[in-house]
Amino acid sequence: MPNLLKRPPTQGILVGLFLLFTVPFGVVVNRLVAEIDASIEFAAKEQKGVEYNQGVRKVLAELVYQQQLSQEYLEGRRTELIPSLQNQAARVNRAIQAVDEIDVRLGQLLGVSDRWKQVKVNWQQIVANQLVQSAETNRELHVSLMSDMLTLIAQVGDTSNLILDPDLDSYYLMDAVVVQLPKMLKHSAQVRNVGQSLVNEKRSLTRKEEIQLIGLYNAIQLPLSGLQRGMEVATNDNPSLIASVESNVLETTISTNALLELTQRASSTPARIGSRDFYRIGNDAIAKQLQLYDVVAPTLNQLLQSRIQKFESRKQQVQLFGVCVLLVLLATLIG
Repeated sequence: MPNLLKRPPTQGILVGLFLLFTVPFGVVVNRLVAEIDASIEFAAKEQKGVEYNQGVRKVLAELVYQQQLSQEYLEGRRTELIPSLQNQAARVNRAIQAVDEIDVRLGQLLGVSDRWKQVKVNWQQIVANQLVQSAETNRELHVSLMSDMLTLIAQVGDTSNLILDPDLDSYYLMDAVVVQLPKMLKHSAQVRNVGQSLVNEKRSLTRKEEIQLIGLYNAIQLPLSGLQRGMEVATNDNPSLIASVESNVLETTISTNALLELTQRASSTPARIGSRDFYRIGNDAIAKQLQLYDVVAPTLNQLLQSRIQKFESRKQQVQLFGVCVLLVLLATLIG
């Protein structure tokens, strides 16, 4: 009886098996590569957030010292301070111009250009009246502007993926530069200026000022505690960070605690505090906080770059593995 079905040729069977295996295999490899690419893009966007906030940090630092000079001038109308005040305002403007350049590249991507424009408008309001407004108005405008800048820093953290960082060490470095240190910097400047005004006028605290200093004390102590805990977790998770951040964290803690102690003394015996103590101790705390920021931010960026390089290496391995498998199958088919 003749065969009604013809056996398919061997070559056809091999081609069918080749396609049956390689199509789903290719899909799996492609998905793995896509996931790795997404992780690379995630970390790269975090780096953009670090870059933007480093620029804002420089503006904030210059603004802190501009506030000091303007407050000192307005409380005593010391005309000899005008050149220094104008020079410091120019330094703020240069720092703002540097952020403008960053904003051109990254502002729309991070969705923060409008908020940055508002920060600049508020700064112009301060600098236009820095020689004529009252000391109280000057303090209020600076506090408002610094609050806007902290909101900007936080928004950059949100839109750049920084706040969602998946690794324990880099997450707590992020927390330091996006959350804790900016808060400490803002409130340390407030304590310095409120305390200095109190000492200059040689009077006791009003009830309002007492409540304000207590609030500022807590507003510094809480982020300081958060910073200490976060750095401890980060260095325990990644001991290689100890050499770069531990000593700076200690210096920041000591100087900030000195400012907190001075704040407590001011609430009880302001007459016993030297006329320059708040500027000296306050500026030291601020300088150490900025110094720590300038250590942590580049370290965070290095961790992100290292993560990107690991993902790129993994991507190459996956692609190489896929090519090798396909070559073996193709050689089998041809053979």
